[in-house]
Amino acid sequence: MKSSFFFGALLALCSLSAGAQTRGEDGKWFDSNLTFQVSEETVREDGAFTLCVAQKKEKRCVENLFTPFVVRVYNASGKEIWNGQYTGMVPFVVFQKALPDAAKMEIVSQKNFVINVLSGTRIYTGAPLRMTHTF
Repeated sequence: MKSSFFFGALLALCSLSAGAQTRGEDGKWFDSNLTFQVSEETVREDGAFTLCVAQKKEKRCVENLFTPFVVRVYNASGKEIWNGQYTGMVPFVVFQKALPDAAKMEIVSQKNFVINVLSGTRIYTGAPLRMTHTF
């Protein structure tokens, strides 16, 4: 009984994650419904934030997807005060110091695809993911 419930829950969860993905004629997977989402942020106080790949419409993190990305942080006058590259394999980003002058943060993926951690499958997004987060 427990195993059938667990299997049913797992199947439902997998179907939710794969709902917007389509397979092209070339066999590649595509999903244009993905974006970055900052779920927690203390950049000014601690120099840290949590980032995930999320579904645009549902605004829900898809925990098994990642992509490498670049972060650029700007002050109120538009001067870049921090930049760095990250693998995206862990959701936590911690800078070397707090950035109390931070006004805006731009996050851009380095690839035009995300990777499913469970299967290793690339899911193409059509263009690099991009977001701007203001403080």
